[in-house]
Amino acid sequence: MAIPLEVLQKWAKPGKNEMSKQTYHALRDVLISKLGLPQSSIYLQGSYANSTNVRDNSDIDIVVEFPPEYDVRSLKNYVYNRIQNANNFQFSLGSKTVKYKGYRNQYVPADIVPCVTVANKQDCVKIYDSSRSTVIENHPKVHIRNGENKSGRTSGNSKKAVRMLKNARNYLEDKGYKIGISSYTIECMVYNIPDGEFVGNEYDVCYHILNWLCNNKISLSSMKTQDGKDLLFYTGDRSTNTASLFINDLVNLWNNWGKF
Repeated sequence: MAIPLEVLQKWAKPGKNEMSKQTYHALRDVLISKLGLPQSSIYLQGSYANSTNVRDNSDIDIVVEFPPEYDVRSLKNYVYNRIQNANNFQFSLGSKTVKYKGYRNQYVPADIVPCVTVANKQDCVKIYDSSRSTVIENHPKVHIRNGENKSGRTSGNSKKAVRMLKNARNYLEDKGYKIGISSYTIECMVYNIPDGEFVGNEYDVCYHILNWLCNNKISLSSMKTQDGKDLLFYTGDRSTNTASLFINDLVNLWNNWGKF
């Protein structure tokens, strides 16, 4: 028995965003007032920004982009020291971000990502990972733009597909499966599937993309991140082996829905 259409229709819907939106606006106001940056330098990335979130009031990622002359290695501590206790918000430091843990039924957890514009590369930023003493280049605006373009080409079905696969992963994990694949990886995998597979209703789309993934595992090693800049898979949760096992679990869930 395959996954019923009514289940897939539910899985394809985005989570409610009221608290996520409220958190973003509150923290953005703090960042603007304490850092003196224009509003355009503070923007969202991640599932909420891409409208691929599946949980109600999901965590948010806020990018804070500074001009090229700033030292990216000291930026995280600078941001933390400037905003700590502002408007009664309490923060902590992560390896790449300034973290906010959320507050009851008012605000969701948030990761604030300080970064620096790369002067000679369009829509490219540098982020410092203090746990590895490494500077990373990232392209959050390109990631969002490419996702929006694919959504437009597929009549919104690519984003529905991301939500369906993320909900399928969550369902399997709730049943005790150890999936170990991130939402980011799922989103990038879906981005690599040809646009022609995203046709029909939710049942059709899910069937087509699972069939494509199952028959094209050899393509995993050449998949790119959604920004198109890097190979998607290397090690850990972003290995082709982990992705292949995830595909197997999805196909098993599809074929044996009534037994789960």
